[in-house]
Amino acid sequence: VEPASLLRDFAIITGAAAAALFVFRLLRLPPVLGYLVAGIVISPYTLPQISVLEFESIRSMADLGLVVLLFALGIEFGWERIRRVGLRVVFIAAVEIAFMVWLGYQIGLALGWTSTEAFFLGSALSISSSAILAKLLRDSGQLSTRRGQLIIGILVIEDFAAVILLSVLTGVAETGGATGAGDIGALAGRLALFALAALVLGALLVPRIVMMIERLQSAEMLLLASLGMC
Repeated sequence: VEPASLLRDFAIITGAAAAALFVFRLLRLPPVLGYLVAGIVISPYTLPQISVLEFESIRSMADLGLVVLLFALGIEFGWERIRRVGLRVVFIAAVEIAFMVWLGYQIGLALGWTSTEAFFLGSALSISSSAILAKLLRDSGQLSTRRGQLIIGILVIEDFAAVILLSVLTGVAETGGATGAGDIGALAGRLALFALAALVLGALLVPRIVMMIERLQSAEMLLLASLGMC
């Protein structure tokens, strides 16, 4: 990575984001739409002359930023809020995903696509962007409302479903057939085990460790230990 190129890329990205944010604020439109437009404008596929040079480095940083954003959302959502929304989000998400897959599949067939292409379309339509919707809810002040919590709960279920769908679609793309039911079941089992372990550790073990470290009255140690556990 060339430092000068990376610095140039950051200048282009922040400048485009600031300009788009200014315009969309004047238009009284959600800022996230401005960021999306800015990203499209400076992408290598739109204006190669002013696009980023260190594409892979910027992509890695963007992926890391998305992980941090979703992690912050998870902290803000919290275990207590998950308990409040209950299992109904699982039912709502399951119905929504199934309906959107079916709707996208039917649209694909109506356009004359193959059944595989139609299934890809339905899968793409069935998953919402957690990062964008969370940003919209936060900007509108609805993230902490009951409706906002319900939406976030559905998005969490969709994120788990997206992993399984991506596994199925990868098998379809590579072999022309769906991934085996055993592979999908194993993947779903690992996801469930991870979620259970994360909830148990997050609810029982981590708070006790944090309280023990807090007794040492060292803000630096608390910060480093928290980051390490994260």
